[in-house]
Amino acid sequence: PAGLIFPETIRLIHNGTTVSLAGTATSYRMPGYLIGDTVTVNVTAMYLQGASSTVTAVKTITGDATPPSMPTNLTVTGGFRTLTLRWENPTTEDFSHIEIWESVIGPDMSTSERIAQAYGTEFVRSNCGVLEVRWYWIRALDVNGNFSDFTSVASGTTTAIAMEDVPGNTIGESMLVSE
Repeated sequence: PAGLIFPETIRLIHNGTTVSLAGTATSYRMPGYLIGDTVTVNVTAMYLQGASSTVTAVKTITGDATPPSMPTNLTVTGGFRTLTLRWENPTTEDFSHIEIWESVIGPDMSTSERIAQAYGTEFVRSNCGVLEVRWYWIRALDVNGNFSDFTSVASGTTTAIAMEDVPGNTIGESMLVSE
């Protein structure tokens, strides 16, 4: 709807089904369609006392079954109790986000689980153990729900605090535990 007055409701009609949404709605998910289906949607703003917008928006949407390209250059860098993953996103126009999968057992994807989704090119895994190894795979998703292939496995090891990381005279004898 256009203008400064918000409608009371927004009416969507798609394939014989009518749905009423709040006048402030900006999106609506229509389940039950397959990739490649073409759906025509009529959108009308409904105002108080039954008045409606004079223009009904008609949009035809067709999904695709083409997956995005795979993300590239996955690296894992260890820090103190953290691992930082970095990669390059695909340049596919309908790219949406990245899924991150992790294994704490080994480099076998069957032992991994999805731990996050990321919308940038970096993810920091925190609260890891000291000198702990973890293995990662990532894949891209597009707005149509298509998945790329997974990247090759990348691993990283968290670090421990080294003696040179502790400034001199910060640990006094009173802070030590006797044998």
